[in-house]
Amino acid sequence: MSSKGEIRRQISRKEEQKYSKNVELDDLNHDLERLKDALKEVESAQSDFNSAQSNYNKTKITESDWKGETRNKSDEYKDSMDEELQKVEQDFEDGISDLKDDISKKEQEIKGVEGDIKDLKNEIDALKDKL
Repeated sequence: MSSKGEIRRQISRKEEQKYSKNVELDDLNHDLERLKDALKEVESAQSDFNSAQSNYNKTKITESDWKGETRNKSDEYKDSMDEELQKVEQDFEDGISDLKDDISKKEQEIKGVEGDIKDLKNEIDALKDKL
Protein backbone atom coordinates (compact mmCIF):
# COMPACT_ATOMS: atom_id res chain seq x y z
CA MET A 1 0.00 0.00 0.00
CA SER A 2 1.24 3.45 -0.85
CA SER A 3 2.29 5.83 1.84
CA LYS A 4 0.27 8.94 2.50
CA GLY A 5 3.16 11.04 1.24
CA GLU A 6 3.13 9.20 -2.08
CA ILE A 7 -0.63 9.62 -2.36
CA ARG A 8 -0.29 13.35 -1.69
CA ARG A 9 2.37 13.59 -4.43
CA GLN A 10 0.06 11.75 -6.82
CA ILE A 11 -2.78 14.10 -5.92
CA SER A 12 -0.49 17.09 -6.49
CA ARG A 13 0.53 15.77 -9.95
CA LYS A 14 -3.09 15.12 -10.88
CA GLU A 15 -4.08 18.62 -9.68
CA GLU A 16 -1.33 20.11 -11.88
CA GLN A 17 -2.55 18.06 -14.85
CA LYS A 18 -6.12 19.16 -14.16
CA TYR A 19 -5.00 22.81 -13.99
CA SER A 20 -3.21 22.44 -17.35
CA LYS A 21 -6.30 20.86 -18.89
CA ASN A 22 -8.44 23.73 -17.58
CA VAL A 23 -6.08 26.24 -19.19
CA GLU A 24 -6.26 24.23 -22.42
CA LEU A 25 -10.06 24.20 -22.17
CA ASP A 26 -10.16 27.99 -21.75
CA ASP A 27 -7.98 28.40 -24.85
CA LEU A 28 -10.18 26.02 -26.85
CA ASN A 29 -13.33 27.89 -25.79
CA HIS A 30 -11.76 31.18 -26.89
CA ASP A 31 -10.83 29.59 -30.22
CA LEU A 32 -14.39 28.33 -30.61
CA GLU A 33 -15.83 31.79 -29.96
CA ARG A 34 -13.48 33.31 -32.54
CA LEU A 35 -14.55 30.70 -35.09
CA LYS A 36 -18.23 31.38 -34.38
CA ASP A 37 -17.64 35.14 -34.72
CA ALA A 38 -15.83 34.57 -38.00
CA LEU A 39 -18.73 32.45 -39.27
CA LYS A 40 -21.21 35.21 -38.41
CA GLU A 41 -19.04 37.76 -40.24
CA VAL A 42 -18.73 35.58 -43.35
CA GLU A 43 -22.45 34.81 -43.36
CA SER A 44 -23.19 38.54 -43.05
CA ALA A 45 -20.83 39.32 -45.93
CA GLN A 46 -22.45 36.57 -47.98
CA SER A 47 -25.86 38.08 -47.30
CA ASP A 48 -24.63 41.50 -48.45
CA PHE A 49 -23.09 39.91 -51.54
CA ASN A 50 -26.31 38.02 -52.34
CA SER A 51 -28.31 41.23 -52.02
CA ALA A 52 -25.96 43.10 -54.37
CA GLN A 53 -25.91 40.17 -56.78
CA SER A 54 -29.72 40.11 -56.79
CA ASN A 55 -29.77 43.79 -57.76
CA TYR A 56 -27.18 43.11 -60.45
CA ASN A 57 -29.21 40.20 -61.84
CA LYS A 58 -32.32 42.39 -62.06
CA THR A 59 -30.53 44.77 -64.42
CA LYS A 60 -31.55 43.93 -67.98
CA ILE A 61 -30.44 45.57 -71.19
CA THR A 62 -32.83 44.94 -74.03
CA GLU A 63 -31.92 44.53 -77.71
CA SER A 64 -33.26 47.99 -78.40
CA ASP A 65 -31.00 49.65 -75.78
CA TRP A 66 -27.65 48.77 -77.34
CA LYS A 67 -26.75 47.25 -80.67
CA GLY A 68 -23.70 46.29 -82.63
CA GLU A 69 -20.19 46.38 -81.21
CA THR A 70 -21.25 48.17 -78.04
CA ARG A 71 -23.81 45.46 -77.39
CA ASN A 72 -21.24 42.71 -78.02
CA LYS A 73 -18.75 44.30 -75.62
CA SER A 74 -21.47 44.72 -73.03
CA ASP A 75 -22.52 41.07 -73.36
CA GLU A 76 -18.90 39.89 -73.07
CA TYR A 77 -18.38 42.04 -69.97
CA LYS A 78 -21.61 40.70 -68.42
CA ASP A 79 -20.62 37.10 -69.15
CA SER A 80 -17.21 37.70 -67.56
CA MET A 81 -18.83 39.39 -64.59
CA ASP A 82 -21.30 36.50 -64.17
CA GLU A 83 -18.40 34.01 -64.08
CA GLU A 84 -16.56 36.03 -61.43
CA LEU A 85 -19.71 36.37 -59.34
CA GLN A 86 -20.16 32.60 -59.44
CA LYS A 87 -16.58 32.17 -58.20
CA VAL A 88 -17.18 34.59 -55.34
CA GLU A 89 -20.42 32.84 -54.45
CA GLN A 90 -18.58 29.48 -54.38
CA ASP A 91 -15.82 31.01 -52.24
CA PHE A 92 -18.42 32.11 -49.69
CA GLU A 93 -20.00 28.65 -49.64
CA ASP A 94 -16.60 26.96 -49.28
CA GLY A 95 -15.55 29.36 -46.52
CA ILE A 96 -18.76 28.82 -44.57
CA SER A 97 -18.47 25.06 -44.95
CA ASP A 98 -14.83 25.13 -43.78
CA LEU A 99 -15.71 27.28 -40.75
CA LYS A 100 -18.57 24.95 -39.79
CA ASP A 101 -16.21 21.97 -40.06
CA ASP A 102 -13.64 23.78 -37.90
CA ILE A 103 -16.31 24.62 -35.32
CA SER A 104 -17.43 21.00 -35.19
CA LYS A 105 -13.83 19.79 -34.75
CA LYS A 106 -13.21 22.36 -32.03
CA GLU A 107 -16.38 21.30 -30.19
CA GLN A 108 -15.21 17.67 -30.30
CA GLU A 109 -11.80 18.72 -29.03
CA ILE A 110 -13.49 20.58 -26.17
CA LYS A 111 -15.55 17.50 -25.27
CA GLY A 112 -12.35 15.44 -25.17
CA VAL A 113 -10.61 17.87 -22.82
CA GLU A 114 -13.74 18.10 -20.64
CA GLY A 115 -13.66 14.29 -20.41
CA ASP A 116 -9.99 14.40 -19.43
CA ILE A 117 -10.77 16.93 -16.69
CA LYS A 118 -13.61 14.77 -15.39
CA ASP A 119 -11.33 11.70 -15.36
CA LEU A 120 -8.63 13.62 -13.48
CA LYS A 121 -11.18 14.86 -10.95
CA ASN A 122 -12.37 11.30 -10.37
CA GLU A 123 -8.75 10.09 -9.98
CA ILE A 124 -8.06 12.88 -7.49
CA ASP A 125 -11.21 12.04 -5.53
CA ALA A 126 -10.24 8.34 -5.46
CA LEU A 127 -6.74 9.22 -4.20
CA LYS A 128 -8.19 11.52 -1.53
CA ASP A 129 -10.42 8.69 -0.35
CA LYS A 130 -7.26 6.67 0.32
CA LEU A 131 -5.97 9.29 2.76
